[in-house]
Amino acid sequence: MASIRTDLRLTNNTPLNMKRIWVTETDNYDWDGGSRPDHNFQNVSLASYASREEREELNYWAGSAWYRLHVEFQNGDYISFRNNQYDARHDHKREIGMDGESAGKFIATQISGDNWNKITISIRVPTNGWMDKVSGSSKLSEFNIPGTHDTCALYGGDLAICQTQSLREQLDSGIRFIDIRCRHIEDRFAIHHGVMFQHLMFGGGVRDVCLNFLQAHPRETIIMSVKHEYDDANDTRSFEDTFRWYLEGNESMWYLGDTIPTLDQVRGKIVLVRRFGANSAMGIDAASWNDNATFSINNPGAILRIQDEYKVPTVFQISKKWDHVKSLLDQAQEGNLEDWYLNFTSGTSAGAYPYTVAEGSPGIEGLNSHMYSYLDQVISKRIGTIIMDFPNKPITSLVEKIIASNKFLL
Repeated sequence: MASIRTDLRLTNNTPLNMKRIWVTETDNYDWDGGSRPDHNFQNVSLASYASREEREELNYWAGSAWYRLHVEFQNGDYISFRNNQYDARHDHKREIGMDGESAGKFIATQISGDNWNKITISIRVPTNGWMDKVSGSSKLSEFNIPGTHDTCALYGGDLAICQTQSLREQLDSGIRFIDIRCRHIEDRFAIHHGVMFQHLMFGGGVRDVCLNFLQAHPRETIIMSVKHEYDDANDTRSFEDTFRWYLEGNESMWYLGDTIPTLDQVRGKIVLVRRFGANSAMGIDAASWNDNATFSINNPGAILRIQDEYKVPTVFQISKKWDHVKSLLDQAQEGNLEDWYLNFTSGTSAGAYPYTVAEGSPGIEGLNSHMYSYLDQVISKRIGTIIMDFPNKPITSLVEKIIASNKFLL
């Protein structure tokens, strides 16, 4: 056996055409025959949101197969990076460092294994201001939005902890859907995950953090799901009344409509997704949430398609959880753009902690890794709002990759 068949796929996930692609720094010993990148990626072009796949024959006796790929875009931007085609023989999911005068404008991500090396080039936008770069005339349901499940759950042990970053850190990282769980106690909201208090109150710890972020980034929006959590104690008013009390003085920075808005309608505002009962219209109604299910909520102006099958009995059921997530992702690609797809990748049980479901365990791929790979298959397609545990683990660029799956304005 003198050679190994591998393949290289380059995807242009940008609105710019790649005017010229070429390859240098290829060691002749590393390759077999004419199937090598300095032959089949030499002086070629690639349209926006398109891919090119080529066979790359490796020398069986070589231990590496390095090359440098260069890209010149239609607007004159230039990037290059070094890559090892032998990565196709190993499993990698990661960001690739780039050189060139325009390297800061783009992000290159790699998925490799099973004799494939897949590289995607996307626009890099500031994560704390990425919504400024997308069309404001589109509804929120049309975007691919990164979110977090139990956003403030940083305390309480392995079964309760779902995040490692504070709310402000998450917002700065690009998270735009947040899942806030409020215990009603003494006419105030204490942030809980089930029985576990998260050392945070709604006013200063959530509301004000969001308002301060939006004041600094008025072209962004934050979607806030508010859920009535755990047992009430010592209250003299309803949960709804206390929520309205928290709105006093900053009503203009909330969107309390019951229809899915366009981004322009809610720039600089918090969009309420209401998971609690109310006597009058307030926010997008999700009070009829089903437990551990895939379901729809059919409001007159806001149809929600939800997957929240969070019970993962053991690590061996992690793949089944992914099946539920993938099913809704697939549906979102073909579904009505006005239907809002909310897809929870989170899961837990005494046999599979939240961090295990998110990050995986030896020999078992976690949901975040599955999600990273899936994004490579759906360039420029709508997949909905992805609500995650530990989105910064084990691959730090997952949130950026979800953001990059949107179509940006230049």
